[in-house]
Amino acid sequence: MKKLFLSLMTSILLISSSYAYETKVNFETNRGGKFILYVNGQKLNYRPASYVSLDHLPAGRNRLKVKYFNNGQVCDTYETIHLRSGYETSFNISPNRYGELNVNRTHITKFYHNSYDDQSYYEPINHYESNNRFKNFFYGFEKRRFDNKKIAFATQYLSNNYVSTRQLVKLLDGLSFDDNKVELMVYAYSHISDPENFHLAFDALRFQSSIREVKNRLGLNYSSKRKRRGRRY
Repeated sequence: MKKLFLSLMTSILLISSSYAYETKVNFETNRGGKFILYVNGQKLNYRPASYVSLDHLPAGRNRLKVKYFNNGQVCDTYETIHLRSGYETSFNISPNRYGELNVNRTHITKFYHNSYDDQSYYEPINHYESNNRFKNFFYGFEKRRFDNKKIAFATQYLSNNYVSTRQLVKLLDGLSFDDNKVELMVYAYSHISDPENFHLAFDALRFQSSIREVKNRLGLNYSSKRKRRGRRY
């Protein structure tokens, strides 16, 4: 009986472990440069490369350091990226015109693994939302009178779609209470196409306590440079 129990627990742990690492992630640069990648403090490629693909990172937040080389110049950046279990995510690494290094998510694809024939197939999901698609969704969002109905409608939409930070702010402005805005922000965080701009959504909150709650629940440690957009009534 004990052997059966131990065998069962081992199987559960192995399955849990496999799901925890059910991610694929690609990093590339297309401007002639090369980079060295560190994830969660671990150096992953010892020679500068223009493309790195990984399939063993855990789902959730991962700390990223990138050292970029191009024409004798070296720059680096520190980022936090969010990976979703069951999805392949691609990032582009490139400097902007000011010489600052940007890591931008460019594509995300849902994949299914068939354990019988050891093959995977991929189903693209919407990453950058077209204006028409979002407008149609936002029309339905505004038609709902109460916050709880709007949040339910928005989370259903976000489960298969991405929105920009600017679009998220439009949704937050359509809610009446900070508590409800906090819930939507926390849910939407992993469905934002430009997470580097997520801090701008804090302007939609009335109270500093609401901002602190969002940061604590998401594990964000950056400070918000908040500018009030005018008094709300």
